[in-house]
Amino acid sequence: MKVKLFTHTDLDGVGCAIVTRHAFGNNVDVEYCDYNEINDKVSEFIKSESQDYDMIFITDISVDENVAKEIENHIGDKTVLIDHHPTAKWLNKYKWATVEEFEESVDLNEEYVKSSGTSLFYDYLWKNYGLNNELLFELAEKIRRYDTWEWSTKYNDVHAKQLNDLLYIVGRNNFVNRFVNDPSIELRDNEKFLLNIEQDRIDNYIKKKAENLRRVNILNYKAGVVFAEQYNSELGNALAKQNPDLDFIAIINMASNKVSYRGIKDDIDLGKDVAKIFGGGGHPKAAGSQFDEELTSELIKKIFSVK
Repeated sequence: MKVKLFTHTDLDGVGCAIVTRHAFGNNVDVEYCDYNEINDKVSEFIKSESQDYDMIFITDISVDENVAKEIENHIGDKTVLIDHHPTAKWLNKYKWATVEEFEESVDLNEEYVKSSGTSLFYDYLWKNYGLNNELLFELAEKIRRYDTWEWSTKYNDVHAKQLNDLLYIVGRNNFVNRFVNDPSIELRDNEKFLLNIEQDRIDNYIKKKAENLRRVNILNYKAGVVFAEQYNSELGNALAKQNPDLDFIAIINMASNKVSYRGIKDDIDLGKDVAKIFGGGGHPKAAGSQFDEELTSELIKKIFSVK
């Protein structure tokens, strides 16, 4: 069976690629997409390539209404969309879409926990395709903890965070191949060495960026804004804790034209109340949106304009 996977670019999206490879082997064509790309890529795929595939999966990311209608009209019978972001719940009206913010817990002390794309997709593949791998199940749970930030707020599970660090140290392809060949979450000696070096870099990076924090008003919220291209989650969480008077932290990445929103307060949903306003989405305490390349061009013009 030939399979197409559209998935997000972060650890959770990459986790979906790993479990897909375990389920279908090398007969998987994976395309990593960010929020500003997913609709165009899926729409073009429907027009030009969809007939060549037996199954199409879209994981840890959602499409807009126009593309959802295209899926429904052309490939709905062989498409499965699985997401966990509350801003995508409207897609549940389609038979091929499942958006669940919570899932059954593996912890006997609680019935439900926040879900992730990887954990939901593993469960789907287990129920529908017989995927049953205890090591892979453990990996999916670690990814869920990181993506929902429960590694920090609930479990103090540094190991889960280290998996995300490892992804960005070794790169997406090496990370996927590592956990396709060996899904064990036990870190190897060389991986531990790299992670120790990386943590020192993260700590120094956060310290420097904290000095450049700007306080602004965004949608009537008190926000801290920094320009950064690395360590969004660690940076945002650290700055939010260091500045409890701020409602959230906005991290602008000029290289990717992306804004990441991070916060620790319970009275603001960054996915619905902030990111969605700017065309993005996400979780209550971790969300993101894109901005147009033209804004970057305008900024460059203003910086170098002659007065």
